[in-house]
Amino acid sequence: MRSRSSRCRPSHPWLSLYPLRPLRFLLVPHLYALSSLTAAARVAGPRAPRNAFPVGTVFTVGHGTRSLEELVELLGEGPADTLVDVRRFPGSSRSPHLSRDALARALPPLGVTYVFRGDSLGGRRSGREGSPHLAWENASFRAYADHMETDAFQRALAELEAEARAGRRMALMCAETLWWRCHRRLIADALVARGLPVVHLLGRGARAPHTLNPAARIDGAGHLVYDLGAQRALPLGDAAAPGGRRGGRTGARHGR
Repeated sequence: MRSRSSRCRPSHPWLSLYPLRPLRFLLVPHLYALSSLTAAARVAGPRAPRNAFPVGTVFTVGHGTRSLEELVELLGEGPADTLVDVRRFPGSSRSPHLSRDALARALPPLGVTYVFRGDSLGGRRSGREGSPHLAWENASFRAYADHMETDAFQRALAELEAEARAGRRMALMCAETLWWRCHRRLIADALVARGLPVVHLLGRGARAPHTLNPAARIDGAGHLVYDLGAQRALPLGDAAAPGGRRGGRTGARHGR
């Protein structure tokens, strides 16, 4: 299997732990997050002035258990003057002050525009059989990557891009505090692939610039496909095994 592994080995060094495949799937998300936290440490500091980030920059936030005041303060780290709600189900019994209706009432008097886009950009999507996004071991992320190919998502993404390039300072908000555990990371990939900077707002003075997932590529239609370092299972007998033998292992997938 060595030659097959070498053909689909990703360029990122910490994705190349093929002999330790089970351990690799446990380590990769944490290593990817660690690299982002390291980047955040490099840019941590006092609140950034409005011109600290170029026109077109999009921010992301996770509200978690924050109060309304803490959320508004976090938006000021951008600063962002528009909150784009990307929750599919924008209500919370634990945080009723952060529901869709509550935010729509509370934010405008504080100088923040509230926009709901959970219908087109929200998470919790159903996957499809034969998904090409084999690099996602997490089924929820793989299902969202499938959703990113839909017309509804692409229209909403184009609107975000146009508004960002026009100078609107937007922050995409979901409930999950940690961006790498949220579908915001995939939206961020899509924006970065279109040439827009994305910055995750983590807390007071803590910001992490987003980089494109190393398993992603852009296909001919301009969509992201997460399959670098992954390989589809082949039906038995359809391909010769490495070394000229047929009937080699066919169920293994590398780098999912």
